[in-house]
Amino acid sequence: MTNSPASSTATSRASSPVLASGPTLRRLAVPAGAESANGGIFRRKSPAPLVLPQDEPLVRRLSLAVQDYALAAAHPSTYVSFLRSLHPSLLAFFLVSVSATLSNKHLLRGFFHGLTYSLTAWQMACATGGTVLAARVGAYRPYKVKQRHERIVQAVAVVFSCEILCSNLALRLVPVPFHVSLRAASPILTLVLSVLFFQSHTTLRTSSSLLMVLLGVSLTSHHEAWLSTGSVLLILSAFLLTAKSLLVSQLLQERMHLAPIDILARTAPLSMLHCALFAVLNGEPRRLWTFVRSKEFTKAHLAMVALNGVLSFSGVVMGLVAEKKTRPPLLSITTHASQASTILFSLFFFSLRLSPLNFLGVGLTLAGGVLYARYDARDKEEEEGFGGEGLPVRSPAANGEAGEGKEKGFLD
Repeated sequence: MTNSPASSTATSRASSPVLASGPTLRRLAVPAGAESANGGIFRRKSPAPLVLPQDEPLVRRLSLAVQDYALAAAHPSTYVSFLRSLHPSLLAFFLVSVSATLSNKHLLRGFFHGLTYSLTAWQMACATGGTVLAARVGAYRPYKVKQRHERIVQAVAVVFSCEILCSNLALRLVPVPFHVSLRAASPILTLVLSVLFFQSHTTLRTSSSLLMVLLGVSLTSHHEAWLSTGSVLLILSAFLLTAKSLLVSQLLQERMHLAPIDILARTAPLSMLHCALFAVLNGEPRRLWTFVRSKEFTKAHLAMVALNGVLSFSGVVMGLVAEKKTRPPLLSITTHASQASTILFSLFFFSLRLSPLNFLGVGLTLAGGVLYARYDARDKEEEEGFGGEGLPVRSPAANGEAGEGKEKGFLD
């Protein structure tokens, strides 16, 4: 007796290792032993991904997809598996980034109000001390730079210090969401300047994701005065941030083959001197000394300043470690996640108010940045032919030169 087509189809679905039972809801089976692969991404109790049949109506397919994602979002193992799949350096970078921004805002609104140059000089001093300590303990060895390249390093240090100064000055004058969203739009300027001056190229898919960033910034800046002092300083800091990233990547890393920690060790002392000079010209040391000698100054103030310096240097170190240990898009996505968390925490700590349009703008800006990071990393992988394993970190040893610039210790 021959089987009917309906019974044979049902039998094939029941015996297939890929398709589960059911006329419309098809799920991918988890392969054997995959519950321990990729750091626990595939869990035995986690809902399997949905395979939507093409012959179903669009409304039906959308409802099934939303239902599947809702079940996955409500399952605790989904979040546990996600956290287990992340590298610890990403979590540390996320926590340090959020804490550093909130600490800066708290100090600038508190007893460091009007002492922006002094706070920036203190942060650069902590970065200088951290790099000196790292060199002493053998975490890295400085790379020898030719004499004619010293002027380039000094020019980058000027841009570095001016960018931090403008950012801290703007952070004192504008709300945190506006500050974060506008600086998150720096990839747009980076893309434009890279195409104009360095003959870089990108795909339409990657560049079109920046339209979402532009729309998000325009919505976030709703009701903000673009001609105010804080807005002008914030725009200037975004330009300087773009210029700094291009100078570091195109000149110091590509041509001079300097490692990131070595770049920080060379630019931080010069930036500290620049900020200290600005502080002296602004009369900040006298006001700071008057406050320190007053009865209002306590050990809690000293602890907050020390913590701010540690966080500023730790953020740089965690960023370097995460960049070396993870794939390219993950660090950018973590940065945008920390920016979103900073906005949420600032609403709670500083009693800020945002309209629904502002919330929508912040979400679009961060989502556009995440898409740009993913597409840009995918384009680089396709161009270099690494097949999704990430891009290598350029070092002097990789270019056949001496090993003076090779990093080790906490960067390995």
